[in-house]
Amino acid sequence: MYIFRSGEFSSAWMPYTNFVGTRRMIVNFDKTHLSMSIFRHANAKDTQFYRSNLDAVDFNRANLQKANFTKTNITKSQLRSALSIQNAQLPDETLGRDLNLIDNGPATCNSSLLGKWKLITGKIVRMISNIDNNCVFILQSFDNKALMLQHINLSQVWDSHLWPYSQAILFIQMTNGVSIQLSGISKNGKIINQRNLSFIEENITMRLHNEMHILEILVEFNIYSNKTQMNKSWCKDMEMFIDYDIESEFLQTPIRGTPTEIYPTARWQQNGSIVAGGNGRNNRLDQLSKPYGLYIDNDQTVYIADTSNHRIVSWKLNATIGELVAGGI
Repeated sequence: MYIFRSGEFSSAWMPYTNFVGTRRMIVNFDKTHLSMSIFRHANAKDTQFYRSNLDAVDFNRANLQKANFTKTNITKSQLRSALSIQNAQLPDETLGRDLNLIDNGPATCNSSLLGKWKLITGKIVRMISNIDNNCVFILQSFDNKALMLQHINLSQVWDSHLWPYSQAILFIQMTNGVSIQLSGISKNGKIINQRNLSFIEENITMRLHNEMHILEILVEFNIYSNKTQMNKSWCKDMEMFIDYDIESEFLQTPIRGTPTEIYPTARWQQNGSIVAGGNGRNNRLDQLSKPYGLYIDNDQTVYIADTSNHRIVSWKLNATIGELVAGGI
């Protein structure tokens, strides 16, 4: 596997180049001849292909999120073969969109069919909004409450080994009276992570964990005034996709754990406990030297940028020695 932290290949002649499985941060292929090259399973997020020759380039299962294909000859077939084209700049200057992981039902709006949504309680229908003529899910006039849920099988859309630093992003528009709960669930039904979204927010993110098998979206509707349709709760434009590369955010995240956030107003115990290091400054795995940044994972594992030792180490909960993650050679 190759890693490009940065790369400048503009105006280069690079046909038949093999980039299979490449991981990168910032790469510039502007005006580069890349015909017949292979980017299969490569992470080309944010990569610049402006005016490049992409004739017969293999992008099968490549991550092309936010890539720039302005004035290139990339084809629709090449784009369809990619893992993701979310927010990529396409040749026609539009933004790429991945297939919505949420099934909201048939395109015909005035229907009681809710796609893959399972109605738990109450009555919900799809109808045209009298505000903007968009299709909405709305609570029936004779109900005070309703619940519906949908499951997304992660194994069909995400490979935890190829894309370990990934997150699910849920977008939705909704009124007061609607609340969303997003849960990451293991094969045996254990809740790995859970996040909530209120009507004052427009999106929610969840870091994916290798034990997650199902993403569950639970939507609750409640009446919030009187029983006129104007005050019935509704939601629309429910959309979910996966960001397959948050590695840079992972390496730069301040003190933060999922699902627990550490707020500026948090109160701390007067006497803390050592969770990593504490055995002097050196390069043994039970030592640190000028640790700069850290990240706390879902299972309370602490990842530390051990700068003077040029490495990243992880310390599991209650561990007395760290494990080498990267560098340190």
